[in-house]
Amino acid sequence: MLSQQQFRTRALIFLAAMLIFTASALRCIGLETHPPGFFRDEADKGYTSCLLWKTGKDSAGKSYPLFVQSLRVTTSALYQYVDIPFIAALGLNERAVRLPAALAGCGAILVTFLLARRWWGRSAGLWAAGFLSVCPWHFLLSRWANQSIFLTVWVPLAVFWYDCFLDRKTVATKTLYGLLSAVAFALALYTYEPARLFIPLFLILLSALAVVYRLEKKERLWVVFPLILVAVLAVPMAHHILTEPEESGRRFRAISIFGASSYAEIVFLFVKNYLAHFSPFFLFLGGDANLRHSVGFPGQIQIYLLPLLIAGIWNTVRHGGYRERLLLGWLVLFPVSAACTNEGIPHALRSIFALPVLHLISADGGFYIKNYFVRYSKVQLFERVAALWSICTVCLVILFFFVCFSVYPYYSVHYWEYGYREAIHWWMDHREEYPNAVVTGMAEYPEVFFLFYGKENPERWIESHTIPNVEFLPTGQSMRSRYRSNDPGVAYLVRPGELPGVVPQHVIDVGASGPPVWIWVGQPREKKD
Repeated sequence: MLSQQQFRTRALIFLAAMLIFTASALRCIGLETHPPGFFRDEADKGYTSCLLWKTGKDSAGKSYPLFVQSLRVTTSALYQYVDIPFIAALGLNERAVRLPAALAGCGAILVTFLLARRWWGRSAGLWAAGFLSVCPWHFLLSRWANQSIFLTVWVPLAVFWYDCFLDRKTVATKTLYGLLSAVAFALALYTYEPARLFIPLFLILLSALAVVYRLEKKERLWVVFPLILVAVLAVPMAHHILTEPEESGRRFRAISIFGASSYAEIVFLFVKNYLAHFSPFFLFLGGDANLRHSVGFPGQIQIYLLPLLIAGIWNTVRHGGYRERLLLGWLVLFPVSAACTNEGIPHALRSIFALPVLHLISADGGFYIKNYFVRYSKVQLFERVAALWSICTVCLVILFFFVCFSVYPYYSVHYWEYGYREAIHWWMDHREEYPNAVVTGMAEYPEVFFLFYGKENPERWIESHTIPNVEFLPTGQSMRSRYRSNDPGVAYLVRPGELPGVVPQHVIDVGASGPPVWIWVGQPREKKD
């Protein structure tokens, strides 16, 4: 018969497992409509995946490229390649484009469990995975097509395999796990530009800690093996950076702090940006100002983790070993890449390396607190505190999911460029009356939405970069200079108020959350009998 303590332990494990399962399932439900709208980066990823699947080329005509042009900048093609089987199976739609991110989010929870279990046992693994599964930062990024979410899989997976690599004694198994770890680190390098700084620094940290804490003197040369493998796997990326510096560095140059007027200013900006990522408001209360990166409340992580996080950091500082120093170094390094940029600071995407280290430290901190109470024979006090903390945790988790699914979709619609799907589908349904369309220059990259929702022929787009019967005004140009009231058969897609006094043919609104976002105007062509 189970003792009371064993029963409680098993009950907590069951609840944690159910929480992880539920949160994982919620990542994959309703991807077509939550988040609302469909951001231009997502539409571009989806259509580029379609191009690669059907032609083997990107929009610039490059065959099977490692890097693709996306909205006039060059970026990794990893997400686009991963998305190909989903588009092939489900068609070119929002769910197919967002599903890889949702599954990556689920994979990150599993890898976090494996890593924490390896270090501290099954219970710690479940708690760390449970914390990550309901993390607002991770949950939201798991529901839309962004490549940064893959880093929450590759980095902890690389650490897990690196830990296995250090423990193995035979040449064969050491080689296998060293290779697996190097591949995961290389995938991180190719996933998202901020990893190009974080991963080398993180590898230096891992190698130094392995030499000091884990490897015997005769084994220390092994530390070079993963480094060499990562360097070899990074050669194509290095070739791209060196041979196409204008394309590869265009985005970073636009947002870099290194364009400042003096070294002192660069240092000041770096320190200010770095510290901003440890702001309590950013982490616990308000989060990233960009509502594609945060739901607005709570912050990037849940505030119930604060006492656990403090205890975990205290434990890593006091009890210095390989794992403790690794967690502490990981925590110190996560904002470095974001701190080198000067746009949207603090920036949740460029500092995504905080996941899952914040939750690993929190899980460790939770057990440190428990052991402290047990050591001083204050078990009953611990149980009362734990019960109160658990009630607060459950309430905050329920509140987060309520905000995420019931409130957030209303106040975030403009961040998701809501309305393109409805506007384009209306025109496609009325092509007989309006065979031609003109799109205002007050829209940003509207062509990607016409490509995505119109399922434009890939070969034709690569060859001509034009969409039949659709004219796009130059960016920033209003429709006032182009609109013709006596031009039957032409539908003009404009912003509300752009053409005062013109009666709309169709209005795209966002319901109770705000005014209309798009208006179709124009004179329909007379139907032939």
